[in-house]
Amino acid sequence: MRILIQNCKTKEFLTGGQNWAPQESSALDFGITAAALQYSTHLALEDVQVVMKFSEDRYDVRIPLADSCRERSAVGY
Repeated sequence: MRILIQNCKTKEFLTGGQNWAPQESSALDFGITAAALQYSTHLALEDVQVVMKFSEDRYDVRIPLADSCRERSAVGY
């Protein structure tokens, strides 16, 4: 499992600093969720989510860190 930071609007992945890339393979792996949360807070990153990336995409978990990242599953929510 890899722990990544993804911009919800552009779908790009953080590669380090404030650099982004569209390829997941280029993404910086934080190793643990707490490190990704601390990094995003320290840099005040906006419109991001932490992605727990597994070898099979169907097991991926996304943790939105901004309201703009929350997907609405139904009208009115």
